[in-house]
Amino acid sequence: MPGLWITRLAQRLTRPDTFDRLVSPAIADLQCEAIHGWRRRLRHYWAFTIVLTCAALRDFRADVGTAFGGDDARRMWARAAAWALFAGLCNWAAMYWLTLRMFDRLNGPIGLEAAVLNGIVYRSIVPALVTALVVAAYQLKRREPSRLRTVVAASVVFIIATPIVGYIAEALHAPALNALEETYRLTRPDLPAAVVPARWQAILSGMLQTASFAWLGIALARYRGWPLAFTATTVITLYVAANLYLAELLSRLAPSLTPIFYGNHAIPVNALTLVALIVAMKTVQRPFDRSMTAVAR
Repeated sequence: MPGLWITRLAQRLTRPDTFDRLVSPAIADLQCEAIHGWRRRLRHYWAFTIVLTCAALRDFRADVGTAFGGDDARRMWARAAAWALFAGLCNWAAMYWLTLRMFDRLNGPIGLEAAVLNGIVYRSIVPALVTALVVAAYQLKRREPSRLRTVVAASVVFIIATPIVGYIAEALHAPALNALEETYRLTRPDLPAAVVPARWQAILSGMLQTASFAWLGIALARYRGWPLAFTATTVITLYVAANLYLAELLSRLAPSLTPIFYGNHAIPVNALTLVALIVAMKTVQRPFDRSMTAVAR
């Protein structure tokens, strides 16, 4: 019978009540008209697509309201904002220390040092944003373990906001970045010019990286207490270390892969690194899940 696969798809995209009231009648009409030829069926497929899109958007608006409205959501986002502020301060301190070490090593002009250090704070906006998303995804997943609709809705909002926030942060950080490039040109003329990705590529990379951080929050929702602190610290530490040293390791061990990850058409290596760490974390946890299930039985 036609319509089985779109029924499964619609049930995943919409809430049960929305499916029963809006989508199910459209599927029934499509199935009744299927005997009248492919042209008539094609018109019903087009009508069903419109109905499903409207139903999904209606549910998405309700899910966004659930994720961001109500007293529970306000308390959750207050905790997420506190963690975001903490992450932004930690990122600023780390970048400040690393930049000071770099200027001491390069013996850069003192006049440019102030411009770079003043601009570091804007580099902390995006790390604070993704930290808020990780905390929110963790809280939403724990609050409603059986459904991920609210997590997806909040993640979509953050994914859409990422290029906007990134563009503002980049514009504010531009004087510091120009000063840093000038320092490199003056002190290390032998270094190659930095590769600047295309605008669309930077936007896509940032959105994919934001989505991977949402998945991290979902994956961490199974932990509480010291296992949560240990697992989150391990994943973030490995993620930062991989981003710092992966380019150097690739250039030494596999130079042919360097243009693929860091060339003009670079893929979002940061997102891939985080996804690989999440998959490894879930792989390590799977044997413990089996043993716990066996004990429960």
